[in-house]
Amino acid sequence: MLDDTSVETASAASPALWPILLSAGLFAALHATHGPDPIPLFLLALGLGYLYQRTIGSCRAWWCISCSTVAVLVTLLIDVLAKP
Repeated sequence: MLDDTSVETASAASPALWPILLSAGLFAALHATHGPDPIPLFLLALGLGYLYQRTIGSCRAWWCISCSTVAVLVTLLIDVLAKP
């Protein structure tokens, strides 16, 4: 049986997802005038927010920067290869 202390401990151990959803939505909304770009940017922002929230220590920004850089490089590669 669960008591009040176990519920509080479980909620304190798992960080809230609303900051990730809010910031990803805001990031996608700021790119709303770029055609279909807000959809993949929202998904990218969700992933980066989740990664930032789950990593520990001073290297958390490097994980987000490297993932963002890989996403940009893949997009550039697809763009270059798609042109005749």
